[in-house]
Amino acid sequence: MAPKAPAPAFVATVASVRRLGIGTLSVWCRRKRSGNYPCSHGSTVPVKPFPDDTPLAAMARRLRCVECGARRQVDPDWRELAPPAPLTNFVGEALPTRNNQGR
Repeated sequence: MAPKAPAPAFVATVASVRRLGIGTLSVWCRRKRSGNYPCSHGSTVPVKPFPDDTPLAAMARRLRCVECGARRQVDPDWRELAPPAPLTNFVGEALPTRNNQGR
């Protein structure tokens, strides 16, 4: 019996980001500056203008940091999936909402 070929690796594409319900990509610089400090320059990019079959890795190879010129890291903007933080006052107590009405 012949050995099985390895399964193809998952390639993240714009379509896979859209299936998650995410509409933007988080893009940031990966270069280290002097003293080993990261550049950390970043922004978000909407996925709407890109075709579904565009791999995120291909986008990362073409994007450059406007501050230092290094390649950029491209990932889905996971913040779109996070629930909003509960409102608190200055002391840290939860503020009343429709669900708890001060209880």
